[in-house]
Amino acid sequence: MTKPTSTYDADTALTKLINLFGRPPLLRNEQFEDFKQVFAGLYAALGPEDFLIEVDVYHLSIETWRTFRLTRYEAVMLNKWEADQRRTLAKKTKNETLKEGMKEIRKNYPNAAETDPQYQEAITKLNENAAAEYESEINLYAIDLDYVQAYEECSASVEKMELRISRAHKRRDDILRQIAWWRLGLSKKLRKFSDAIIEGKGGSLAATSDVVSLIPMGELHG
Repeated sequence: MTKPTSTYDADTALTKLINLFGRPPLLRNEQFEDFKQVFAGLYAALGPEDFLIEVDVYHLSIETWRTFRLTRYEAVMLNKWEADQRRTLAKKTKNETLKEGMKEIRKNYPNAAETDPQYQEAITKLNENAAAEYESEINLYAIDLDYVQAYEECSASVEKMELRISRAHKRRDDILRQIAWWRLGLSKKLRKFSDAIIEGKGGSLAATSDVVSLIPMGELHG
């Protein structure tokens, strides 16, 4: 059973570990206070009994942080691809609108001068409509099909990212196994120490029938 821990215990342990090993590998857009919460949660859950497990909890916090960072990056990558595709399609639509619109304007004003007010007004209205159409396309709500296409186009990059995520998960699992292995070894050591005390100076404390009297049947059922 692990001992209960407090926020003070986690803060003290984290300060000590940072003084010894340096700050966690956070990026500029990542907040140290958020990492402290991750460490405090894992510290409370695992309740380190000694310095060795405290070090493991520190590494576990780093790998947990890295796992979620990489998972976040996968979403960022797919969102960026989808946004780039949306801008490309919106720009194509805008250009086609302007091209067809200019054809219509020249048809309606075949002999108008470039400075003709009606001609200029028609061009201004066309540009405004094309810009509004572009913004509408850019802000259009993304659907699953958009991301299916993103996965297809970015499959190699997605697979690389998911491999990194899997490796981070494996490192986390390895640390947890290391903690479990250490605790198992410690419990065996403590049992041997306890057995040595029990069977040592005071002799065997095992209870036998000649040491402990039997309970009379009447009392047992009464």
